Amino acid sequence: MALGKSGVTPIMRRRRPGGGRRRFKRMGNRGRGNRCGHNPADPRLTLAQPAHKRAPKILRALERHLIEYYDRPLSTLPSLAMAPVNGRQRQRLPDSARRESCLLLLMAMIKYLDLARLCVGVPTHEGFLTLKLEFLAQQAGLGLRRAERALRDLKAANIVTVSELCEEKEDGTYVGIAAVKA
Repeated sequence: MALGKSGVTPIMRRRRPGGGRRRFKRMGNRGRGNRCGHNPADPRLTLAQPAHKRAPKILRALERHLIEYYDRPLSTLPSLAMAPVNGRQRQRLPDSARRESCLLLLMAMIKYLDLARLCVGVPTHEGFLTLKLEFLAQQAGLGLRRAERALRDLKAANIVTVSELCEEKEDGTYVGIAAVKA
C-alpha cells in the first residue's frame, strides 16, 4: 500500500450507492431565524390565549411593558439582557429568539401569577396548585427545551426564583412535585 505525502496510509473512500454527494434535506423556516419557529422580522410577542380581560390592571400593564423588552432589552430589563450564561458574564445581548422565548415564558407566568402569594399557580379548594414547566411552555407556545433555557435566563437575572418541593411517600422515599415559581 502506498503512503501519502504525510507518510500516513490513505483512507479508502467508498462511494455511496447511487453515487454523488450526500444531499441533506433542509428543515423549514429557511432564511428566517432558526428551527424553533422564530422569525426576527415578525416576532410573536403575545400568548396564543392571553390573560383574561378581568386580570388585575397591574399585571396587564406589566405585560404591555414587557413587550418593549424585545426591541429595547437594555433599557427595559438590563438584568435579563446581561444575565450570565453558564456562569460567565454575557458579552453581548441575547439573540432575538432568546429574547422572544424569555418574554413569552414570563408572560405565561404572569398570566397565572397569584398576587397575594407572588407565586405562579392556581388556587383551589384543596390548596394552591403549582404549575409544571411543561404546562407553562405549552401556554407560551414554546418547546420544552426552549422554555428550560428561557427559565434558566430568568433565574440568572434574578427575575424568577424557583423553590423545588418534594413529598415523602409511605415507603420513606421522596417524590418531586411541581416547583413553586415566584
